[in-house]
Amino acid sequence: MALVPRQHVADAEVFSYWCKADRWSAEDFAALYCGLNPFTWEELQRFQPRYTLDDDTRQNIEDVLALINSRLDPLETVLSPREWRALLPRLDLPELDWMSQITQESVHSSSSLEETPTKDRPLGTMERDTLLVIIAALCRECDINPIDRGASVRIREMTETLGCRVDDDTIRGKLKLIPEALESRLNKI
Repeated sequence: MALVPRQHVADAEVFSYWCKADRWSAEDFAALYCGLNPFTWEELQRFQPRYTLDDDTRQNIEDVLALINSRLDPLETVLSPREWRALLPRLDLPELDWMSQITQESVHSSSSLEETPTKDRPLGTMERDTLLVIIAALCRECDINPIDRGASVRIREMTETLGCRVDDDTIRGKLKLIPEALESRLNKI
């Protein structure tokens, strides 16, 4: 793929924020690579956009995501900024000018981040839906219907065997989100 996004970038504050993140999801990387704040991209994916996006940028982000999905194992798509930079040759993507600056800043900020605790970044909609689809698939393999009465009890018992008990109410709350996540994913196909 000969994708070379236009060299427009989000403002310095956006990059400063993302440089300090320990990990970027594939969606985060694709948006940043194409010069867009990942939070803006996430908002656009929810179909409630407060932002407008030109077709070229949208297509570039979708192309980068398709490339990542075709070349990387889904389990290796939440990586540090330096790891994403190292994958550029494997993805046949050129290194953009700002990438060396971002990864250098992330190296400098990583030592200070280790010293002070940071809050984890909340899951984006796409990441949350992906996890819910995975949970739905695992439920199906275990003959558990997530919306049936007693599903949360069976799953709680499974978590207890791991030594990591999760409360029934917490499980029930997450299971209730599965139908919407499946519908959202099926509508994108």
